[in-house]
Amino acid sequence: MRRLVPLALALLALPAIAGDLTVNLGMDVDTSYVFRGVKRGPLGVIGRLDLTYPLTKGLELGGSVGQYVQVDRRWGLGEANANVGFRYRPPVVGKMAWIEGGFNWFSPVRDLDVIAWRGDDTLGKSTQEMYLRTRFALPGAPTIDLLKDINRRSSLTMELTASKAVKVKPFTLDVRGAIDLQFGRGLSGWRAAQVNSGLYYQLNPLLAVGPTLDLHFPNVEADPGANSCRSVLGFRLLWLPQCQVNKGTPTRSRSTTMGPTRP
Repeated sequence: MRRLVPLALALLALPAIAGDLTVNLGMDVDTSYVFRGVKRGPLGVIGRLDLTYPLTKGLELGGSVGQYVQVDRRWGLGEANANVGFRYRPPVVGKMAWIEGGFNWFSPVRDLDVIAWRGDDTLGKSTQEMYLRTRFALPGAPTIDLLKDINRRSSLTMELTASKAVKVKPFTLDVRGAIDLQFGRGLSGWRAAQVNSGLYYQLNPLLAVGPTLDLHFPNVEADPGANSCRSVLGFRLLWLPQCQVNKGTPTRSRSTTMGPTRP
């Protein structure tokens, strides 16, 4: 039950600040649950709620909550995650680059079906990490993430990402590539690379649905069962409630939210 607390608090906060709030809701049904390029669970539903609230002209408060529900053999909560942080656009260079920083919180169950890399296993106990992100307003939206666990997993992770969305109404093709480097917990350097893709059909201005295909190329030590490549098929639903300020085409939450991206 404690894994549902962040989601409940976020939903209770919506009515109070809805006038200035940007909301992004997403739900995936994926053939595997993958965490930073490495399989951690089987077929499941992954839901996510992202919130962004402007504080000043160049400063935003953001947060998200997510939940993985395992469904292949039984319904059960797999892992909850949440983050809160700030996005800052510096004067002069704010149109070209901005920074984000904050905290991530993970609460996995102890009996996830597969935890390929033992360094990721916290034995069902919650853990937290700090993150710092730099995003550049350049072609491909390149982003650099630094993540440092401060509780149960002593490691530093660096993620380099780029993404591109091509719109041919009523469809949007969204492609994102990432390289994960990890230093600590038995890895020094390459953890995984991945390519995320999705083709979305715009049902209305607030709702889009479509299939996804993710290709992961993990370090063989971190995910030996992948045999150097793991594919994940899925189906995604994206919804932006009426309280969103900048209405428009829903965008893929993996590449547009505050805080580090998850799977």
